[in-house]
Amino acid sequence: MISPVARALDIVADFDQLSSSREVGRSLLEALRPFGARTIYAASFPLQPGMTAAEYIAGRRLLAQITPPAWLSGYQPRNLHLNNPVIFAPARRATPFRWSNPGFKDLENWAGLDFARDLGIEDGITVPCHGPDGRIGIVSFGFERLDLSERELLAITMA
Repeated sequence: MISPVARALDIVADFDQLSSSREVGRSLLEALRPFGARTIYAASFPLQPGMTAAEYIAGRRLLAQITPPAWLSGYQPRNLHLNNPVIFAPARRATPFRWSNPGFKDLENWAGLDFARDLGIEDGITVPCHGPDGRIGIVSFGFERLDLSERELLAITMA
């Protein structure tokens, strides 16, 4: 049986040969397609005391995003960016979570989940990231199905 660490290393083995975060995002999504992954969103945000949600969102650095065109065209008109609990999650947690079982109520009732389901994205995984200079971020994957074993889930979140 392959360990989650070995599987994660297999997934990321070629990343050092890629020249941009977008290429890494594309490569990571392609590696996860057999598991049902269909979207990736990776970004970092500033986190400073007293910062408003609008300032947090305005300070975003987009690293990689591959989503259905309908998500891009429908996200802001629905104002989903103003209260997306997925992008605010790293401010309150450091561990990965499933969208269907995040451990906090505001994601369970967020309209973006219904919109994602309408686009064939049934569930997802988000990995919070904490970096230097007061920045936090996420790598988030949307799945058409999410029936992973615990070992597969661990390998994906480590990758």
